[in-house]
Amino acid sequence: RIFTLSKDNKLVNKFIAVIDGKGRNISKMKKVYANILEARLKDSLFFYNEDIKRPLSDQAPKLKDLIFQKGLGNMFEKIKRLEELSSFISEGLNIDAAGKKDIKRAAYLSKADLVTHMVGEFPSLQGAMGMEYAIKSGEKESVAIAIKEHYLPKGMDDNLPETIGGAILAISDRIDNIVGLLGSGIEPKGSFDPFSIRRNSQGLIQIINHKSFRLELSGLIRKSIELYKGKIKVAPEELRQKVINYIKERIEFLTPDTRPMELKLAVLKSGCDDIVGVFKRVKALSGISAEKYFLKAAKVCERTSNILKGAKGETIGAVNEGALKEDLEKEVWKAYSANAGPIENLIKEEKYKEATRAYGEAFFESLHKFFDNVMVNTEDAALRENRLAMMQAINKLYTNDVADLAMLPQIIVE
Repeated sequence: RIFTLSKDNKLVNKFIAVIDGKGRNISKMKKVYANILEARLKDSLFFYNEDIKRPLSDQAPKLKDLIFQKGLGNMFEKIKRLEELSSFISEGLNIDAAGKKDIKRAAYLSKADLVTHMVGEFPSLQGAMGMEYAIKSGEKESVAIAIKEHYLPKGMDDNLPETIGGAILAISDRIDNIVGLLGSGIEPKGSFDPFSIRRNSQGLIQIINHKSFRLELSGLIRKSIELYKGKIKVAPEELRQKVINYIKERIEFLTPDTRPMELKLAVLKSGCDDIVGVFKRVKALSGISAEKYFLKAAKVCERTSNILKGAKGETIGAVNEGALKEDLEKEVWKAYSANAGPIENLIKEEKYKEATRAYGEAFFESLHKFFDNVMVNTEDAALRENRLAMMQAINKLYTNDVADLAMLPQIIVE
């Protein structure tokens, strides 16, 4: 291994080499290293000159001879899936027609450099050479940059794609990898993850959050499964849930620590289909978790959740307002009817602080009185089901789209 040197951000014709042990006949060693380096550079120049004799697009069909993964077809089939996935994502993000065309072109060329002489000899240059050869072939700059960027990030602290095209192609590549590998029965075991499923999941999350892409994760997974056309072994719905679970695990790892620490899990319990939304909810709720109105909201979630746990096996439908019997339950339903719409609007506008305050203030006092004086689990089946339906409506108003605060440790409101 040698280290290149630069001056004023330009490479100079010097290098540093490290030897093991005491140096003897240093001048001879210098010549050996220099000769090895010169031979490698000559090889590289030869590979480069050979590769640029034909446009990069001519290399793509050769990917038919390169296996992607046993049972999952070849790399040419993969780039055809990436074309479809990148178009699907572009459509969901309302990318204009010209942008979609460029991203699809980048997808087609994204792996073409894998069959070039240069990358065959120096695998770490994948993507980088793809960009250079694309420019040399007359491709658009946006296409060339996307080819390079779609390999980012290569690690936890690596750079992320900055261009829209690079980000979309990187997401397409990662979801294709995750779905294909998990669908073929390959899964990480403990810290052993030779196929980098966790790293792919992590990169996917980082890119989506970095670019603030509001993508529907479930839809993207379904599209990816569909494109494998029977090559995967796991049933589609089972695989979809498996992929979501792996991504959810990585989201939990990547989101900042919260107090209480269960708050992250409470947010994820309400779904991770919108990855950007998860990070927003965690941040917003972390900032108010010590506020009294937050604790009130948490107590409402906790008490309604606890009463619903006792209704296992029962069918809970919609609330029948005409069947409300006690004044206190009518009061609770009146509070729901008056506040449900405004709270839902606050949640849609991602005003989670305001929504939490409104939720806690709307139901904390009325539910406290209700539970102290009215029995929900009465022997009258119709009355019981109607009261459970009311508890479910109040619970889901917040927990469906914000967080299931019933997961927090014992909640005490002073």
